[in-house]
Order: sequence, then C-alpha cells, then structure tokens
Amino acid sequence: MVGQGNSVALGAIHNQRSLISVWNLCDCLITCLSNSGAVGTPLVVADEETISTSELLRLCARLMERPHACAGACGAAAPGGGVLGRRADIERLCGSLVVNTRDTYLRTGWRAPKSLGTSCAAR
Repeated sequence: MVGQGNSVALGAIHNQRSLISVWNLCDCLITCLSNSGAVGTPLVVADEETISTSELLRLCARLMERPHACAGACGAAAPGGGVLGRRADIERLCGSLVVNTRDTYLRTGWRAPKSLGTSCAAR
C-alpha cells in the first residue's frame, strides 16, 4: 500500500509494537549459540524501541521515498468492525503488542545492537 503511494486509513493508531530486525535477530542467535544461559528455555527478543503502526507506515514511506498519506480512521473503525463481525481483527490491528525482553537480557546479556531506524535504513 505505502509503496504504491495509496492512502492508508491507519494514521490515528496510537499503539505500540515490538519488532525485531533480521540483523538483531541474527546477533541474538549468535549470542545464544555461545551462551549457556540460553540453553533449554524460550527467549523473547525484540528491538530496543517500540513503534506505532502509523509511525511504521510513515517510516516505510520515507525509506521508499514515497509520499505518505495516513488518514485517521482506525479509532472510528472499531465500532464498525463490530457490525461487520470484524471487531477482533480491528482490535488486533489497532491494539498494542509489546514484549518484555528482560529475561533474555538477564540470561544472556543480549541487547539489540541496532536501532530500528538503522535496521530499516540498511538495505
């Protein structure tokens, strides 16, 4: 959508999302291969900072050198989602999803070395 320059009705989303770049994921995997604290337990990993859906769309548009047009309709769409039987889908899209990586840090000492902006700009 953003790459084609289309208007996206997600500009009013003020949520927070945890993401992990491929560079940070690889760095974490390398750390875990040589760290006994990573053995036998699932680890939660994410980039240090969180980002909202609307911020992510603006970042993608800027990196693709496209104009961004994020209309603010998501908050208004939630009641309509119930009428259409899609309330859960709208809540998942507009809601926050932030993971806690503290246990991973305590077990392995790993922190994401690249920022979200640096990771996204690397091509």
